[in-house]
Amino acid sequence: MKTKIIIAIIAIVLIVSIVTAYAANLIISIPVEVTPVPTPTITPVSITDNGVITTSPVNGDTITLSTTIGDTSSSYTINGITVTFLTCPTQTGTYTSLGTAITNSVGIATIQTIIGSSNAWIEAEFTA
Repeated sequence: MKTKIIIAIIAIVLIVSIVTAYAANLIISIPVEVTPVPTPTITPVSITDNGVITTSPVNGDTITLSTTIGDTSSSYTINGITVTFLTCPTQTGTYTSLGTAITNSVGIATIQTIIGSSNAWIEAEFTA
């Protein structure tokens, strides 16, 4: 009886060892979709006055400001980003907001505003 139990234990240990060795050499490959981390950048603000791109809009005119948020690591544009358009009478002065816009499906944020005499510098900023 003792011999049969010892042989059974040896057989079980042997089977467990074979299964463990097989499992250790088994490589399981599971495909994982990797989403790249975007590196957002912003294009310079484009100013359109009466449908014409300009760098010197006329005081009192309604202008359209637009910019594009894109990914520098690829050619993708990024939608759903809030962009704030800012203005300042001097480049180093205090900026005030002209308004905000959310980028659309092609990464473009656009607002319309009336140009004032103190709008010497116009910029756009966003937080990624």
